[in-house]
Amino acid sequence: MTDIRDEYRANAEHCREMADRVLSPLDKQMWLQLAWDWSTLASVRERYGARQYQAPQLAEPLMPGLH
Repeated sequence: MTDIRDEYRANAEHCREMADRVLSPLDKQMWLQLAWDWSTLASVRERYGARQYQAPQLAEPLMPGLH
């Protein structure tokens, strides 16, 4: 069974490859941001393991009217 960290790292690599293929600077920036996000998830999982943390609940929705 593949470790989730390996999957996250593979996703990051895929995003870097996509960044190398696109022509638009905006698209390249978006792919590199996604790569960074996936790498960060892998690092967090490396540091904290499989422990799950629940995000704090907001007193009010960020965008009232949207549920």
